[in-house]
Amino acid sequence: MLAVFAILGFSQRRLALEVQRANEATAAVLSQKELLVRSEEASRRSVAEFLHDRVQAMLVTSTMQLREIAQRTDDQSGSELRSVAEHLDDVRVMEVREANARLSPNIAVTGLESSIRQLLTSLTPDLQAEVTLDPSLSEWATPSSDADLVPIGVFRIVEQAAANAVIHGRASRVDVHLTSEGKSAAVRIQDNGSGLPTNTTPGSGTAIIESWVEMLRGTWTRSNRPEGGVEVLVRLPTRRP
Repeated sequence: MLAVFAILGFSQRRLALEVQRANEATAAVLSQKELLVRSEEASRRSVAEFLHDRVQAMLVTSTMQLREIAQRTDDQSGSELRSVAEHLDDVRVMEVREANARLSPNIAVTGLESSIRQLLTSLTPDLQAEVTLDPSLSEWATPSSDADLVPIGVFRIVEQAAANAVIHGRASRVDVHLTSEGKSAAVRIQDNGSGLPTNTTPGSGTAIIESWVEMLRGTWTRSNRPEGGVEVLVRLPTRRP
């Protein structure tokens, strides 16, 4: 009998050791993913800063020079130069700023709800969208520090789901609703696109969503809606990981 208990005790200790090793391995993988994500976000910020500081400045200078030259030329040439200057100004105001906002959204200043709304608008000019944020999630949706990955993680998840809806599903509408569900925050991204095919092959967008959800200790599902289109439902803990 003592031998049986000894064997059982050994088995339990061995099982506990294996569980500990598995947990440590999982923690190591998540740590590596977090390092990669932080590195990627840092690269995005660097590109955004270059666009803001260098590209915008060059476009402003070029626009001013073209307008000055237009004043010294004949009416026809001057009109054409002014038209080019206006086009460059539109590129600076619209394209560069939108690219900047997507590369490195300033969620701490603009807020998550506004950042997501701006993101959806930038995907395609004709896209209809509704974005709502439960007031009880205001603190959760605001970065507590530069190291806080939750708000930017939600933004990236929505970015990938919405891009998939527009590019692959040809959706003309994408709605995003962030609601409180007990100790979790539910992020619902719904579209009116063509829906998921029978044999869906995960792409890079799906992998990005999967990585973010796993890193933020959440769960997610993706399914066809009865009325058409797709719903991506992400549940994340409201307590920071």
